Formats: sequence, structure tokens, C-alpha cells
Amino acid sequence: MDIGIIIPIYNLCEYRQRSLAFNLHHLSNSKLYRNVVIVEQHSPSTNSYDIIQRFPGIEHKIFHIESDVFNKSVLLNRYINDCTFSYIWMLDVDVYLDVDYVTSQVPSNSHLIRPYEFIQNLNEKESDHLLKTTYIKFDEVRREVNNAFGKYSFIINTDLIKSIGGYDEAYEGWGFQDLDLMSRLPKDIVHGYTKNIAFHLYHPTASRKKYNKNKELFNKKGNFKKLVPRKKKILDKNKNI
Repeated sequence: MDIGIIIPIYNLCEYRQRSLAFNLHHLSNSKLYRNVVIVEQHSPSTNSYDIIQRFPGIEHKIFHIESDVFNKSVLLNRYINDCTFSYIWMLDVDVYLDVDYVTSQVPSNSHLIRPYEFIQNLNEKESDHLLKTTYIKFDEVRREVNNAFGKYSFIINTDLIKSIGGYDEAYEGWGFQDLDLMSRLPKDIVHGYTKNIAFHLYHPTASRKKYNKNKELFNKKGNFKKLVPRKKKILDKNKNI
């Protein structure tokens, strides 16, 4: 399966810079290293550029967008228009998972794939431990997990996402773009997932201003009735992975 891993970024905070460096190092040891593309909305900051330069095998595409906030929808649409990969693997900069395991297990007949069984949120202490050691050590026994299609990371057939016109560019900043995309996909597509755990690295909560506007737009379109993120609490049986 011809998959390109696409990581969208813009003016990353210190926490997300650390996540970017960590994930690019992780990806540099994967079989898909040469298929990783960083798509960046231009900003005055050069911090991301300095990190990406450490990994010469990774493609870095910068798009100038007339906005002083992150416009993920416009950014990804710009990239998707000229994408030549058969499948696009959308990967948020703060999501960590076993890339080679996913590619070895991904269902070849699916149009849309969730590259994990569920994703767990790591707190700041847990994230710091992972970034320093590459190992997961749980500090909290009970935690929130999520397994909704479209959140954090997903793999989608490129022709399929192009056929629905990509992302709705009315969404700005972070929040609900991907869920809106999921709600507009044809109902008869084939879904799949891989049985592994993904982890969401800690970062401070961003401004809710754009998030709340996106939520309002998402709600007005009736999407909450069609697609509700599934969350639950689990009890960790093992403290270390």
C-alpha cells in the first residue's frame, strides 16, 4: 500500500516542538521514513525548520496562507490537491504510535483506517518520561481513551478524500475539521483498524476561541447526531509498556 504520512504544523509551542523532534526521530527508523511529509503553514518562527533539518530524508512543504491563526483545513487541502500517494496517513504532531506495526497490519481493502484500537492521553509527567526514555510509564491508573474515527490520526484513500472536496475550509484553528470530514464520507466505504495502542503527548490546552466556533459550526450542520466521539475510562492492568 502506497502511504504518505502527513504531519500538519504551524508556529509550534515548546511542547509540540519536543513532540515533533521525538516523532521525527521515531519515524526516521521506520520503513515509511521516505514517505513522511511535513506540511507547514508559514509563520515567522524558524523553530520547526531547525528541527526538520536534522532529518534530511523528510519532505518539508511550506504554504503561505493569509491568516494569523492556524488554518489546518486550508493547509491540508493545498497539499491534498497535488498529493500522489494512494493513501494519506494524517498524523497530528503530538500522536505517538508504532508506525511499522501499523503498516504491517493495515487492511489493504479499506478506504478508511484507524491506525490504532484506541488512543490514550498521557499527562505531563508520563509524556516527559516517554520523550526521555522512549518507554511508556503510567503515573495515573485510570485514564481517558478514545477510538472515534477521525480523531488524532487516520489513514484515508486519497481519491476518496479528493472526491468529497477535502476539508471544509470554514473551520479555523484546531477542532472538528477531521470529524466533519468523517461525517461527509459515503456510508458504504470500508472501514478498518489495527490492534495497537496510540498515545497522545501532553501539551497545555490551547485557546478555545476557534475551537468553540468550530464546535458551533459542526453542531449547526447536524454532525453531533451523526458522529459522536467515543470516550471511556479504562483501568490499566500494567504500569509499564
